[in-house]
Parts: sequence; structure tokens; C-alpha cells
Amino acid sequence: MEGGNLSLEDLIGRIISPPFKKIGVLPLESFYPQGERFKFATKFNSVLASPTFKTWMEGDTLDIQRMLYNDEGKAKIAIFSISHLSDDERMLFVTLLLNKYIAWMRRQSGASSLKTILYMDEIFGFFPPTSNPPSKEPMLLLLKQARAFGVGVVLSTQNPVDLDYKGLSNIGTWFIGRLQTTQDINRVIEGLGGKTGSSYDKKEIRKLLANLSKRTFFLKSAHLDDIRLFSTRWVMSYLKGPLKRDEISALMDERKSQAPAATPTPPQQVKRKPEKAAMKATSPSTRVFLSASGLDSAERPTTLPR
Repeated sequence: MEGGNLSLEDLIGRIISPPFKKIGVLPLESFYPQGERFKFATKFNSVLASPTFKTWMEGDTLDIQRMLYNDEGKAKIAIFSISHLSDDERMLFVTLLLNKYIAWMRRQSGASSLKTILYMDEIFGFFPPTSNPPSKEPMLLLLKQARAFGVGVVLSTQNPVDLDYKGLSNIGTWFIGRLQTTQDINRVIEGLGGKTGSSYDKKEIRKLLANLSKRTFFLKSAHLDDIRLFSTRWVMSYLKGPLKRDEISALMDERKSQAPAATPTPPQQVKRKPEKAAMKATSPSTRVFLSASGLDSAERPTTLPR
């Protein structure tokens, strides 16, 4: 099956009985004995046989191009709700999505203007300062490289101390609400790298961050010479909290009935749009949303890379 696709069932069989007898110049049995291959295949089989894994084999494929643009090149919004998943399943999905997003990004040409936005609500646990979960490396790569491709990343958290300091140093624009703990305030000042503006010193900033009013935010941007304070307007929000799966299905019923049936398209069969159409598709309104917790708070500090 050279050049073809393997199902998981086929892969398990190939692990036990590979279609080759040597690895380099070494015999297969010496390099990777049958017993070791069987143990490895058993791990794959336990995943495949798991009832909870079956749902991961259904539904639409993670085709980022189709999620961001329709067939005419018009920008779309894709929202992923993972509040119903377990912690391990959330980590698996976020890591898969970020790596798919990076693979799509690297196929794009460089750009100085914003093309798409990846937004993740509540980054806690996915980008920690000490441990290294699978989602951390792709997230850090996006913060370092995404801007060169016209891709913006928006992250939100209730506690800046939960974010990796390397990521904070790569964030160009910060919107920060009131912080009540010394650790959070110190992490913000540390992440600013000492460049806190000419109008305020660090002591004043500490006091500001601890005493901000509701809907008032501290703005620090690489595109501004000084920091700013601003307030948002009153908005109406019912703050319902996370939606259940059946509620999401009910909200999407009408849209699903209007949308044509989508057939997953292999990447090699995707037709490229003419350059003119592609330029039209690079709308700043394109966003990919990740809803990790379903929480919605006007006072949550938000960090944005430039």
C-alpha cells in the first residue's frame, strides 16, 4: 500500500507484521522483536476498542481551510466547544487543533496585515509556566511565528501567573483588568519586561492594577509609546454559562438544515482559488474560537500578541 492510506486496523496489523524484514542493515527481529511489537500494537488496540474513542472517529475532519473559508473564499467563524470533554480529551483536542492550525498556517504566504484570529477562552492548564503539556509547544510556536503569516492569537485568563513567561514576553498587546494577588501583579510587570511607559513607574502600575474599577482596563501595546487606561461601555449579557451538548445542537439545527452536506475533502484534492479571490478571502473578520470553559466575564484580563 505504498502511497496509500492506512486505517487504524491496518496500522495495528502492520505493526505486528511489517512489510519489511530489515531496518537499515539490521534484521527486524533484532532491532524490534515480535514481543515488543505486539505490546505496542496492544496499546493501539486498547485505544481503538475503547467506547469513548469511537466518537473521535466520527464527524467532520479538522480541515482548517474549510473551517475558515467557504467554497467562494468568504471568511467564516468556527467555534469549538469542549466544555463537555474530560481533561484528557480537552488536552487531546486542543493539541490536535493547534497542530492542524500550524500546518495550515505554514502553507500560507507571509503577510503584514491580519488574516485570521485564533481565540482561546481560558488558557489555564494549556500553557502553564512549569509543566509541559502537549498543547504548550504549539501554542508557544504560534505566539512566536504566527504574526509573520498574518495570524493573530488572542488568549484570555483570569490569572496571568498561570501563563508561561516565554509566552508573555511574545505578547505585544495586553488588556489587563483588576488583579488582586501579588503574584499576578508581579507576573504582569515581569512580562512587560520593564518597559512600562514613561508616565508611570512600577509602583504606580502596581497600585493601578490592584485598584482598577469595573470595566476599566490597563492597555500596553508594542504599537504605543505609553500605557493607557480605558473603560468599556455597558453591555447586556445574560451570562448563562456553558451550553450543554443538546442546547448547542438545538441552536445549530436551523443552520445545519440550510447548509449543504459536506463531504470531507483530502488535502491533495483541495483546489486553490485564483490570487484575486484569495486576496478577497483575507478578511480580518475570520476567527477561530476555542471555548475551553464556556465562561464569560467582562473583568477577565486578556492578552493579545501583536
